[in-house]
Amino acid sequence: DDTWQTLNKASGFKLLMLGTPWLGSYRIANVLAGRDSIIKQLSSLDLMHSREELINLFTRFPGILNLLPVREDDYDFSKEEVWKAFQQSTGLQWQIPTSEILADFGRFRQNTIAHAGQIDFTNIRYIARKDDLTPCGYDIVDEQLTIHMTGKGDQSVTWEMGIPAAMKGTSALYYIQVSHGALACHDTMMPVIKDILLKDSTTLLPHTEPVV
Repeated sequence: DDTWQTLNKASGFKLLMLGTPWLGSYRIANVLAGRDSIIKQLSSLDLMHSREELINLFTRFPGILNLLPVREDDYDFSKEEVWKAFQQSTGLQWQIPTSEILADFGRFRQNTIAHAGQIDFTNIRYIARKDDLTPCGYDIVDEQLTIHMTGKGDQSVTWEMGIPAAMKGTSALYYIQVSHGALACHDTMMPVIKDILLKDSTTLLPHTEPVV
């Protein structure tokens, strides 16, 4: 909090979020289920490890797990029973995170729930992206996993979970018809970033949601 206050007091300071998963992303669950294009591509390139072995590696990285959904009404991924049910529903054999990792995630989750909406958003600008389908949740019925998709997202992050609530419907929020991984290198971005840093806003992107 002290660091954030210090940054906000700096002259000309701006934080630009490019599709940031503010409250997490269900794409991580899709990766851990072995269904996402990310894990499929890695599995085909890595001749030394199977898909399940790669997932075992992922579940040991707190930085990956901290991208999981953290809203109060989402599955609580700090609970061992949630992981056991999820792992079984994938039909794959991989080890769930250790109790220490789950405890760390639990503290991260509670801290995010308690403070994510309380910061000063004055100097933040958010650019939300658009792709065809983005994971937005899942159900387990009869031990079978179904990943739900929405058109309101950028392939990795949904608008609902990515955009901070305090920024929705404001002039600090912009949209662009580009997928998550392609945004930073899109031709439009450098002029947009320059505008936001120097002028505090840009007319190069709209504030309205793309048609889904």
